[in-house]
Amino acid sequence: MIEIQRRDFQLLIVDRDDRRREMMLDMLTELGFGGVQIAAAPNSAESFADAQPPHIALVSLEPIDEARLTIQKLRAVSREIQILVHVPENETHALKQARDLVLEFVQTGPSGPQIWDVWSFPGDERDMKARREALEIAVDRACQRLYFQFETEYWKDRFEKAAPAPATGDPLAARDRLFACVQEFSRVRDLDAVLTTAVAAFSRGLQGRSVIYMRWVSIRSSFMVAQMSGVFDPKLRGLGFPISTTDSLRDIGQLGAMKEFVRDVFSVSEFTALLHGAPTDPIGLFIFLGEGVHPSGQDEFEAISFLFDLTWTRLEAVRDRHALERVDRGTGLPNKKALGEAIDFECMRARRLRHPLSAAAIEIGESSPTDLEAKLGASYEAVLKVVGATLRRALRGTDYVARVDRGRFAVLMPHTSVAESVGVIDRMCRLIERLQLPALETSGVTKLRARAGISEYPRLCGDADGLSVAMDEALNAAWAGLVDSGIRVMVSEVPPGFQPDFEPVMSPGGS
Repeated sequence: MIEIQRRDFQLLIVDRDDRRREMMLDMLTELGFGGVQIAAAPNSAESFADAQPPHIALVSLEPIDEARLTIQKLRAVSREIQILVHVPENETHALKQARDLVLEFVQTGPSGPQIWDVWSFPGDERDMKARREALEIAVDRACQRLYFQFETEYWKDRFEKAAPAPATGDPLAARDRLFACVQEFSRVRDLDAVLTTAVAAFSRGLQGRSVIYMRWVSIRSSFMVAQMSGVFDPKLRGLGFPISTTDSLRDIGQLGAMKEFVRDVFSVSEFTALLHGAPTDPIGLFIFLGEGVHPSGQDEFEAISFLFDLTWTRLEAVRDRHALERVDRGTGLPNKKALGEAIDFECMRARRLRHPLSAAAIEIGESSPTDLEAKLGASYEAVLKVVGATLRRALRGTDYVARVDRGRFAVLMPHTSVAESVGVIDRMCRLIERLQLPALETSGVTKLRARAGISEYPRLCGDADGLSVAMDEALNAAWAGLVDSGIRVMVSEVPPGFQPDFEPVMSPGGS
């Protein structure tokens, strides 16, 4: 079985900007990519690609005419190059240009490499860590796609060489089954669909024999029927068997409870079992009813098993990446991206239910929002983690807490008016200011200060964007000249001529 690492990929950076080109070269080298070349113009990019076609080309959108010409030249060199368009500025105009460029090449037909991804650096040039992560995410996405293609070609080649002889089966039919299986696995987009596809593929590969997939239910220490021959049978819902300990899964062929289950439910004594996951952390169990896999079909069975594992792992990685992109790594709270999605959702729900939605931005500092990090140094993230946990514990289960900037948090309070939320947020600020942490004393911080800005939809703003802007403006006002006044919370002002979308019904008392 082949194994491809980052060092196995050849990359080509095409960018007129010397500083940005060198920065990406340094970052990609640090990430472990062994073969990285750089080019400043379309002609030099074509020369490098012609001499040694890269797997991935990172093409700068700026200037757009050169980006278009570069892609055309790369298309002429190789059909296999994965092209990532880099948008230097994360602005609406630049993103629209990138979209138009992608559509232009999609419309010119399938010949040559396609633009597979568009990405951009975060706006803050000082945050090199964020820029490195943005580059890593974009390039790894392309690597995962290529890895899947490489594995597919590997299994196609292997299976064609090891296809069953005509005396024991039809090699063309077996090859067609595997090719169909590859195509089916490449199209699935969720984990349940992977299971359905795998059960159907195993059943075809075993000449139509019944295949059962049983999902592991940890709370009951049992395997329960989830799929059967590609279609779930309602009559089997809830049927399964328990195990006393996962240690028994180390030798699954000797699992007595499984043998009894198959015999009692399906009236067969011969079957083959394949564990999905590790014995210590099972995910599920495939059961193939009937005689064991014939030696002539072993390669096909192994190929399907591998394609299933590969696709499952790929979708799990996508799911986990999606989740991690919405989590602040320092505090474990949702981040700014997740907050934006939550505000959109909560505003829509507030409009539908005709309930108020309050939002607060809370920021900590000493005499200003920026001085605390300088004093705390390496202890800053640890203090922020305690602050985040304090907010999460003190608020209601229906409230939403996120970290949106260095020392800034945001709180969403559904079904809560601004009058009710002021007292809640003031109490949160007082809790933060009373924190006694060794890191504060060691760093010479005499006292934490917490300031907050609050707004409400629909009475004080007209939409989700307005709610975000209003609470940030109120927070800035709370810091401006009010540090020594004892006032911790400011409420946003109503814009001139503002008319709310609706008059919310009175909500029950806040927390």
